[in-house]
Amino acid sequence: TGSDLRELIPKLAGAGLRIIGELQDPSLYALIDILCALQEGGAKVDIVPSLLPQFVAAFEQVPADRQADLLDMLKEVANKVVQELREEQAKEESKEVEVHVHVICDGCETVPILGNRYNSLDTDDFDLCQ
Repeated sequence: TGSDLRELIPKLAGAGLRIIGELQDPSLYALIDILCALQEGGAKVDIVPSLLPQFVAAFEQVPADRQADLLDMLKEVANKVVQELREEQAKEESKEVEVHVHVICDGCETVPILGNRYNSLDTDDFDLCQ
């Protein structure tokens, strides 16, 4: 299954922050704000390509003798994050779908409602499907 970038990017950003914390390399500190924004969802996924020059510039500041090790570390962590996300997605997909028999969606009039059912807290007998 493919990984949704909206889920993948924050996880990769978190992994990047952990690497920076482990390495304590000042040349990577310039990435902290960007990675925090990506991790917290403050930056949209579609701006990632425009951030690449900043990542490259920070990487170029890493001493040459450490660049290969950093790339290996990044690759290993990225593969781990992707695998974890795939496992989470497979777990979600394998869940049984709940069927709400005799319940009509008041938004699209689907009967029965499959999956999540949302009830109004203010209006009686008002249900929505996902």
